Amino acid sequence: MEKLFVHLIRRSDEYFELAGLSEDKRLWFSLPDEHKNLYEHKVLSSKTTIKSAIAAIKPINGFRKIGIKLDEDLKKEYFDEDGNLSYKNYPLQESVVFFDVSEKLQEENFLIKRIKELELKLNDKDEIKLQNIEKKFVLDKYDKTQNPSEWFSKFESECDRNKIKSGTQMIEALRFFVAGSAKHWYEGNLKKFGLTNWSEWRNSFFSIFIDKGWTAVRKAYTYKYLGGSLIDYALTKENLCLEVESDSTMSSRINLIVMGLPSQVQDELDREDINTIKKLYNELRKLDGQYNKRSKENKPYDNRHEKTKLGESTKKKQIDIPLKKPCYMCEALGWKNRFHPSNECRNKILYAQKKESNLIETKSDSENEAEMMKMEIDQNSLN
Repeated sequence: MEKLFVHLIRRSDEYFELAGLSEDKRLWFSLPDEHKNLYEHKVLSSKTTIKSAIAAIKPINGFRKIGIKLDEDLKKEYFDEDGNLSYKNYPLQESVVFFDVSEKLQEENFLIKRIKELELKLNDKDEIKLQNIEKKFVLDKYDKTQNPSEWFSKFESECDRNKIKSGTQMIEALRFFVAGSAKHWYEGNLKKFGLTNWSEWRNSFFSIFIDKGWTAVRKAYTYKYLGGSLIDYALTKENLCLEVESDSTMSSRINLIVMGLPSQVQDELDREDINTIKKLYNELRKLDGQYNKRSKENKPYDNRHEKTKLGESTKKKQIDIPLKKPCYMCEALGWKNRFHPSNECRNKILYAQKKESNLIETKSDSENEAEMMKMEIDQNSLN
């Protein structure tokens, strides 16, 4: 679609200058000074687009370069018979480099403003990122409870997502996401490697925190289903296997998951049909409710609660009922381990007689001892 491009400048509240005309916005043609008043150009100023542009230009020396559809009226007004731009049959003066002083000033001011903004951004770029890094990163602090290789991979992914590319920035960001002994490791590495060599930091992290023993492998391979949801067990088992062998095949993970299940559940699974993890989960989902229901029905009667109650009641009785003691009368007469109330003992008379005889014997013995002591005193006094 053919267009005529118009350059308008607001010189005062009432005067708009028609500064130039163009067919392609590259090569502009200026009008004579006596014909630059826009309101002289009746055909052009009657166009809706021109009216909107006039309303939009608010400041003095403000301008607009707009294009309007070239119709027959405009062709007659601004083109000669050979299709050259003209006005009232006068050829217009060509301006290869055409701009207004106000336009140049605005462009220069805009460029200066943009340069200052970029300088501020470059100066504050690192500081702004490090101030807000904890909010932007979707990552927990490393405290040796997570899988180290998996955690470190997530950290590098978060750095990439937040456009932290340089090794120095990554090292500075790392300090926000270590805790406990990992924080001591970070402070030691600062002294050894500084803030420049990211590869050294990476190698140090893996050499210190990755478990090189067999604990994780043993846990992954011996993990078995003990109860609850079959799906939950399968998810946990697969995650443990992936932690120790991230590049393991799907068939090996399926075999390890199935081997940890009870034999009755294994017998329900068709090995030929289950060739993907997704199919295994689908089958376990079907068996989940069915197996849990069956295991509850077949569960042996558990009387531990009743035993506990019985034990508690027995203890209570033992506390409430006083301990039985043997009859002291029978024990004194030589008959031990006779448990009956002392007030009902049939040997009361015998016990009383023995007690009386013991008292008499004790009295006579004491009298004899006193007499002997008296004799000894008299003999000593004679000597």
